[in-house]
Amino acid sequence: MDQTLNTEAVFAIAQESGKCCRICLEDEEDMQSGNPFITPCKCTGSMKYIHLKCLREWTDSKKQFQSEKGITSYYWENLNCELCKNGLDLVVRSASEPDKAIFLLDLERPVDSPYMVLESDIDCASKAVHIVNFGVKQVFQVGRRVNNDISISDISVSRAQASFLLQKGKVHLLDLDSKFGTFIKISGPLKIPRDGTVSPVQIEKKCFFFKREPRFSQCNRFFNRVCGRGSKA
Repeated sequence: MDQTLNTEAVFAIAQESGKCCRICLEDEEDMQSGNPFITPCKCTGSMKYIHLKCLREWTDSKKQFQSEKGITSYYWENLNCELCKNGLDLVVRSASEPDKAIFLLDLERPVDSPYMVLESDIDCASKAVHIVNFGVKQVFQVGRRVNNDISISDISVSRAQASFLLQKGKVHLLDLDSKFGTFIKISGPLKIPRDGTVSPVQIEKKCFFFKREPRFSQCNRFFNRVCGRGSKA
């Protein structure tokens, strides 16, 4: 379809109803069936609204699928908006219910076993999502070597980088003596424990070490000596 004609049609319908899907040109959303209007990119005005199912059909056409040894991998090439050229947000929100977060990509997840979702976090149009099924086995290894459970072809990744272990209902990340170490992306405030230091925090190319000490500990020791606290009368 000619993009100019499609844009004009969307604008005309949006003028009447306020919202219009720029793919199917319908102006109604069905919240009960899971098909709300979403705004997944930087487009504005009448072109910013898309039905969730319409966009999922578009992303499915770009999806590649691979499943082996408890790992289900999905790959997408060029997940960019064809109008504003910006990357699509993988976590979107309904235009009518902005507090409700929706994962854009349609993935099959295990039903009766614990699983973990790993998403590539690199600044490029290509995306990779891995569904790790701990019902198949308890330990999965990640690295550059092709016989790893998850193989990552990046020179900064060691041949045997790290492993994921499910233990007592929690997933543990273990570094396998990799060359550059294995880091966890901080998504919130970092709590420093009372009984020691935390793991190094990397900001760009620098690593920082934090240690928690009691406030005014040096002053307290000074006053204890001056006042003679703890000495016998």
